[in-house]
Amino acid sequence: TTLLESLDSGVNFYDTAPGYSSGESERLIGEAFKGKRDQVIITSKAGVVGTPVGRFAKRHKHLLRPVNVLFRPIQSLLPRLYQSQKRVDFSSDYLVSSLEKSLARLKTDYLDVLLLHHPTPESLLHPAFCDTFRELRKAGKIRHWGISPDTLEQALLCLEVPDIDVIQLDISLFSDRRMDSFLKQAAEKNIGIVARKVLEQGLLADTTGQSKADRWATDREWLKVTKDRIRQLDFLTGAERTLAQAALLYIRNLEQVATAAVGYSSLEHLHEDILAYSLPLLNEDELTNIRTLLR
Repeated sequence: TTLLESLDSGVNFYDTAPGYSSGESERLIGEAFKGKRDQVIITSKAGVVGTPVGRFAKRHKHLLRPVNVLFRPIQSLLPRLYQSQKRVDFSSDYLVSSLEKSLARLKTDYLDVLLLHHPTPESLLHPAFCDTFRELRKAGKIRHWGISPDTLEQALLCLEVPDIDVIQLDISLFSDRRMDSFLKQAAEKNIGIVARKVLEQGLLADTTGQSKADRWATDREWLKVTKDRIRQLDFLTGAERTLAQAALLYIRNLEQVATAAVGYSSLEHLHEDILAYSLPLLNEDELTNIRTLLR
């Protein structure tokens, strides 16, 4: 399978969640890595409650793609509908139950990292969930725990949550200047950072208009502006490097980032991404141009 090929190629960090393909993501990972658990680092999440409509949209998302393409003028309605179906439950009972179901799907008795998914500002200011996560770690159900915030503002609040091990957040070529301060503070607190949406939901890897962002972005103005900014990145590409590889190298340049959660939809993309880790890092002139043009 693609998962096994990624492991054979040197990938050992796998990020998932109960809501990814209605649990199918966890099941695939669990099936692929039976007998290889000690070779992989698995992160999952807890806290999101799917509604019947949301679960249906997740499970049948592939069937909605043609609709999304045919009706471009109203294409933002589908992702907005899906987003509106998200609910959260950070009670101890729900978090424990969610973890147990994830462990069963993953065919393992522990998680390397458990993340609180889509936290609210209230949950970060008054983090009652911490006690639950500490107990799960004490019981050997998880080895580390953290938070997967939706925004940089929330990520800054995460820095004040006691005993946190990991923060997963959006980091890319387009991250604003506040990210530098955040990463410095996280390093001072010895908090591990996992970068996600490194390829801007596929926009930095797919120029055909079929990226995840093209299909599911709720903010069409953000999509237009981001594509305009991407056109300024020609200086990062050439015969030896694609734009997607440059985006991954940018993350490698950030010493405070432990790893990146990068999705891929084909073996071609997997091989392209893995090759990036054998290429030279971005040079100082390129990093300066990124800061000047994009930030």
